[in-house]
Amino acid sequence: MVEWFTNNASAIIAAASALFAAIIAAISTLLSVALSHRANKSQRDETFSRERWKLNRDLYLSKAEEIFSLFNIWYENAYQVMLLQVFIVIGTKPQEQALEEMKPFIDKQLSPKITALLSLYYGDLLGDFEAIAKKINEINTIYTKALTGQMGKTEFAINADQKFSETKDPVSTFMTKLAELSKTKM
Repeated sequence: MVEWFTNNASAIIAAASALFAAIIAAISTLLSVALSHRANKSQRDETFSRERWKLNRDLYLSKAEEIFSLFNIWYENAYQVMLLQVFIVIGTKPQEQALEEMKPFIDKQLSPKITALLSLYYGDLLGDFEAIAKKINEINTIYTKALTGQMGKTEFAINADQKFSETKDPVSTFMTKLAELSKTKM
């Protein structure tokens, strides 16, 4: 047996060297593939994260723009309704004419849509919007009192204007907060 090893020593050494080189090459290849996979996964995760951030930014920006637009329409409508209510109570316009002019400004879908968008995307502002809406509803309450004779014409006009004026600062604050929140979500 020793003689066989002696006669075949160079072949055994060559085979062992080849086997050892193959093992080293396989280990190097596995390490290279593992490192490459890790780098690719990291790059893919970073790209996915960046794309997700862009989508969120675009979504929040579009929702903020939609809320701004809807809120402006809602607030302007509320102002127009209040003016027409004053005209009805003080007798500047006939009630039928004023009620007809009021129809385009009464959109019962705006407030729920604004509330839903705020709830979904800007929950911190929901209370601010509800406080503004409450002030607007107070005008409707005193309008009813004026129509039923529980409040005088002049008193109604003064109270309606005062209550609407009380919404200006909260509206400005609401718009500023919405702009700031939309910036932070970007």
